[in-house]
Amino acid sequence: MYQNVSSIRQFTETFNSTIYRNVSIKLKYKLFFLFMYDSTADRNVQFNNLLKCSIQQFIEMCDSTTDRNVRFNNLSKCSIRQFIETCDSTIY
Repeated sequence: MYQNVSSIRQFTETFNSTIYRNVSIKLKYKLFFLFMYDSTADRNVQFNNLLKCSIQQFIEMCDSTTDRNVRFNNLSKCSIRQFIETCDSTIY
């Protein structure tokens, strides 16, 4: 009788521990899945931020190219002006 009770208790403990193990596995799986999903979402956000940064960088590059062209035009105008001044001084 005592052995029977102990075996039932052992079976119950084993069953409980199995349930607990399953619960912990499910929790780990859920946590892993949520973490994986969150990290994927975070990765997408980071990717979007990187994309935005690259777009911003591209705009800045275009702006700097425009700025460079403006500077180049100014330099060209300056050189033309200098050439005209030189010509004027030569004429003068």
